[in-house]
Amino acid sequence: MYTPIFAMTPCRMTWLPVFSGMVAGLVVLLAWKAFHWNAMRYEIVPGGIANILTILIVNRFAGLKNPETEREFETMVAEIKAFRTE
Repeated sequence: MYTPIFAMTPCRMTWLPVFSGMVAGLVVLLAWKAFHWNAMRYEIVPGGIANILTILIVNRFAGLKNPETEREFETMVAEIKAFRTE
């Protein structure tokens, strides 16, 4: 649900935070259904929250730390900004 949006935005995003978020959302969804908490709240809400929090936390500690890739990202951002001002 939110994973593709997060995969496109931060420059330090790798496969690990995205995959971890999908797994966390799935685990919460399965637990929600197993404990029959569907009557209280639709399971996509807590699953989405778990997904977002996991992506942010894992990305914070296991994000991309490759200076060359970060430099390329910053170069591309600068080129896009220059193109928009033309």
